[in-house]
Amino acid sequence: MEQKTITINEKEFTLQKVFPVEWLKIRDRCKNKFGVPSEEKTYKEVLAHIVVSPKMKIEDFDDWGELDELVKEAVNFQQGGDEE
Repeated sequence: MEQKTITINEKEFTLQKVFPVEWLKIRDRCKNKFGVPSEEKTYKEVLAHIVVSPKMKIEDFDDWGELDELVKEAVNFQQGGDEE
């Protein structure tokens, strides 16, 4: 699978794309019973499946901005938004 290393606040993170079928399953798991996306579930799933190094959980972050930027970068990478 395709990987990418990014740096946020002088920390390196390795992202890895998942197969499209797995991405669809992740997105489905992140919705509540009404079909509305849950940010908490999305962040947990992205950290578990796309951020491969270092392995982290939401609770490991003290800085909201760092967590938010990491997850946004990971989702963008997964969806091909940063292809050159």
